Amino acid sequence: MMHRLCPSLPATAATLLLALMCNLAATADVTDVTTISMPDPEFRSYFSSGAIYSDNSGALSALGYEKEHVKTWSTYDTDFNPIVQVPNDALPVIKTMKRSGKTIQVIEGIEYFTALNIVLFTNCHLTGSIDLSGLTRLTKLDLSGNKNITS
Repeated sequence: MMHRLCPSLPATAATLLLALMCNLAATADVTDVTTISMPDPEFRSYFSSGAIYSDNSGALSALGYEKEHVKTWSTYDTDFNPIVQVPNDALPVIKTMKRSGKTIQVIEGIEYFTALNIVLFTNCHLTGSIDLSGLTRLTKLDLSGNKNITS
């Protein structure tokens, strides 16, 4: 079966090609981004799953970002290091991060989200020292249930 928009390609190949082109078009107009190293796969999945959008949908939607677009922020750099690329206009409107019962060990990268008011990572598997000193707008912080945090 041929695809109606690309009759020279089989339907599945054309669909994949169109999806790739749409994804490239969605990210091509975002040139002013902050690239954040985010090695913890579970913390990065907060972006790729769209949960970050759910927690901040009103503000992100007002800027024109939809959930499917936000999911593309989680990616890899040219050396295949896991990163998140957040448009600079979105950084000041992301005010909430919350996860519970996930296997997040490291929240490296959270320091870039300086507009955060609420940080809730309860019953995760956070380990080591966590520096939130740059998050000066925090009004609610809950890291309870994480037994391996040292400070």
